[in-house]
Amino acid sequence: MLLDVEISLKQLYATRDTEILIGHFRKHQPPELLEIGNNYATFYFRFSHPPLLLHALLALCLNRWLDSQAGAQ
Repeated sequence: MLLDVEISLKQLYATRDTEILIGHFRKHQPPELLEIGNNYATFYFRFSHPPLLLHALLALCLNRWLDSQAGAQ
C-alpha cells in the first residue's frame, strides 16, 4: 500500500542561483522490489547547463577509470 511507504526527499540546487533545481534524491523505505533486485534510493538529474553535464560525465568517466585501475593491481 502506498501509504505504508516512507520516502525521504532531498533536493540539490545550483549554488549561484538557488532557483535552479539540479536534481533530487529519494530514499525508499522499505526498498522498492524490482525484477533485478531491491532499489534503496533513486537520484534524478536535470542538466539544463551544458558545461555542468560535460563536467559530470568527465567525472564519471574518470572515476570509472580509476576504479578499473585499482582492480587491475
